Amino acid sequence: MENNPTRELQHCHTALPEGHLETDINTILDNLQERLDIRYKEVNKSIKTGENSKVKLQQNKQGDVVKWTIPYRKSDNGINNPIYENISIIGISEVIRFAIQNAGFLKNFKHILPMSSRTTANPSEISACLVAKGTGSDIYRMKDI
Repeated sequence: MENNPTRELQHCHTALPEGHLETDINTILDNLQERLDIRYKEVNKSIKTGENSKVKLQQNKQGDVVKWTIPYRKSDNGINNPIYENISIIGISEVIRFAIQNAGFLKNFKHILPMSSRTTANPSEISACLVAKGTGSDIYRMKDI
């Protein structure tokens, strides 16, 4: 199966209720919380019953779960564990771009100049600063990239 980070990000977006832009954020969050709670219960039940073989539980004498593990075959060289083959790699810039396009992410950034300033924050510059900070790079070096 081929990993498609863009499709996965779009799936996250389509998981929101239809017309979500016109809906109050608290209503959206309550709806998503309900769906998440139901899903947590389903997953936990499948793990406890053994239906989900991807997670193994270890219990004490009283039957309480004391440890859980994900069984996998260790690789010989220890560099690329097979469990990571199923996890998509998504660049931080893709996540930022998705947030900008679909969640109005940039609206939450306030310009540091006085109110009389007529310039608006540049989305490219904000993205570059976020990538620089997220990767531990110097934001002043980022302007040269």
